[in-house]
Formats: sequence, C-alpha cells, structure tokens
Amino acid sequence: MADDSKNESNSETDEFLDLNDASEYLGVHYQTIYRWVREGNIAATKVGTRYQIAVSELENFARKRIEPSPPPEVTKVRNWEDIQRRLYENLINFNEIAATDQVNRLVTGSVEVVAILDNLISPVLREIGEGWLRGEISISQEHRASRLIHRIIDNIDVARRGRPHGRVIVTTPSNEDHELPAAMASVALKAEHWTVINLGARVPPQDLIDFAIKERADLVVLSVTISDHLVEAHETAAKLSSVKIPCIVGGNGVSLRELLERAALAINS
Repeated sequence: MADDSKNESNSETDEFLDLNDASEYLGVHYQTIYRWVREGNIAATKVGTRYQIAVSELENFARKRIEPSPPPEVTKVRNWEDIQRRLYENLINFNEIAATDQVNRLVTGSVEVVAILDNLISPVLREIGEGWLRGEISISQEHRASRLIHRIIDNIDVARRGRPHGRVIVTTPSNEDHELPAAMASVALKAEHWTVINLGARVPPQDLIDFAIKERADLVVLSVTISDHLVEAHETAAKLSSVKIPCIVGGNGVSLRELLERAALAINS
C-alpha cells in the first residue's frame, strides 16, 4: 500500500511525478499505475490528496518488469499414499474447499497433470468405488464424491503454449453411463496440448462417426469402464478406421499416461 511519508530510499534530489505523469512514463493507463500503487507494487508518497512517485522508483519498477522471471519451483511428491488418504477423506466428507486446494496446490507446483490424475485421483476414485461395494460408504457419498471430483478436474488449469497436436473427440459407447473417466482423459489430453471435444456419454456409433467426419477429427477416444461395452466400442473403432480416423478404446487398467502415448503414436503413424 502507499506510504504517507517520504520514502527514505529516495535522495533529496530525486525527481517526483504525479500519477498522470508516472503513467505516461511507464506507458500504461492511469488506472493501472493507481492499482499498482494501491497494491504496494510501487512505493508512493501521498501529498494532500495526490500521490507522488520518485523517478528512481519508476526506473526500478520498469527494470524488474522486463527481467526474466525464475522458473516456478516444482513440487516433489514423495508420498502419494498420504495425499490419497487426505483426498479420500475430503471427498467422503464433502470438504470441497480442502479437496480443491489439494489438487490446485499440485497443479500450481508444476506437477504433471497426468501424474495427478494417475497417481492421486484415479486411485482415490477406485477406493471410493470399492468402499461402496464393501458397504463402507453409501451410494449418496459415492455419487457426491464423484460429482465433486468432476468439478475439480474440470477446473484444472491446463493451458500450455505451443502448437496443438490435433483435434480429438472423447466420449463413451452408447451403452456406457460413466462420464468421469472420459472427463479425466479430456483433461490429460488438453494438458498435452490437444484440442479436445468432450461429448460426454452415450453417443450412438453412427452419430459419433458423422460428427468426427464433420469436425475433421484427428483422433477419437472411447472411454469404457464396463467390459460388456467393449464389443460396441471396438466395432465403432473399426468403422472409424474405415474412414481414416484412428480410435483408441480405453478401459480398466489403462493409465492416462498410456493413453497419451497411444494418442501420440496414432497421430504420427
């Protein structure tokens, strides 16, 4: 915040500018430099109702703005099991703030998105499903936890610079209701700079094929969680292949890192 007394770091001979002149000096809007002063990014002296900024302060600020920033410190995860336990408890108790913060801290710590999905979210969701089968948690808890984690992964910041690999459509067979694995695949692919179209669940095979042709998709990913649905998925994949659109069928036991590797091979083959 602004200092109401003269900044001791400035010499008595230093030149001072008001906000209008300071904004012109830095080449920014008046409101921008006013915000920087209020946020404490630029030291200023308040004389009556007006701010005065030393030219030396503006020079230092301008120099720091163009200096390269150090790369962000990467979070090193030494114990995924401990993080899994805490996320499980937060999801079961529907502590949305704590669960979201757990995932966001890993993302901002530059942990690979696919590592977060494979090493944290997937095992926790698997444990929740097994807990329901064992009768340890209710179906309401299971559904609520799934919706919560769906919201969390939808909001993961996966923006990356660079040229996209291609356009990929992600969905499930027409008899598959589970959208969450498809959503996780979508986030993993976006993190690898694919342009992703997530159609959700239950898309009829011919509709999917027509849509993929219309959108000029480079790849289709079919997410399958129930083995009985694999027959339709592979039949759809064969039809897509006949129109020169590769299709990956993902199922239980296939990690998202494996999916990314297969996607890279499909687009480069």
